[in-house]
Amino acid sequence: SIINRLKNKLKLINIRFYYIKMEEEIIYAVIAKGEKPLVEYSNYTGSFRQQCIEQLSKIERNSSKAIQIDDTIIFYLNDAHTNLTFLAMAGKKYPKATAVGFLNDIQKTFTNQFNDRDFDGEEKFGLNNQFKDTLREKIKYYNENKEVTSANIKELSNKMNDLKNEVITTAGLVDERGDKIKNLDEESEGLLENRI
Repeated sequence: SIINRLKNKLKLINIRFYYIKMEEEIIYAVIAKGEKPLVEYSNYTGSFRQQCIEQLSKIERNSSKAIQIDDTIIFYLNDAHTNLTFLAMAGKKYPKATAVGFLNDIQKTFTNQFNDRDFDGEEKFGLNNQFKDTLREKIKYYNENKEVTSANIKELSNKMNDLKNEVITTAGLVDERGDKIKNLDEESEGLLENRI
């Protein structure tokens, strides 16, 4: 009886930990051609697949969005050229920039590994054997390196700002030189006219 109560409390603690952990991770990912899922992976059990597959019919071509559903957020991007959709469901506390980085990474990896002919005639989940392990490794990496990925994006943003400032400075120097050249040109024309 005391042992049973302790076992029940332990089960509740484990369930609570499970849900707290899910709030901060990518829970599920799927890659689809149109509405047909080609490959999927999840570390968890639940109705994630159904919720995400339902979203596939609502996705506009050449778009990317984040949709909050209860305590999760579905991130996706669709490539209009291939009509491939890269979709991830993450907990509500998962960094949005990292989720976008994850989607871009799996898009690049997938399109480097497969071409249109490789998946056009595939059955539902027909590429699970060839890409599921890669998807699992990517999810693991991005779940373990949330801060690193966000920091990389911030670093890239800082580099872009530095480059923008450098371009502005260079444009200013070009304008100054242009004015000096114009003045020299006018002076040389004046000298030529006085000479004649």
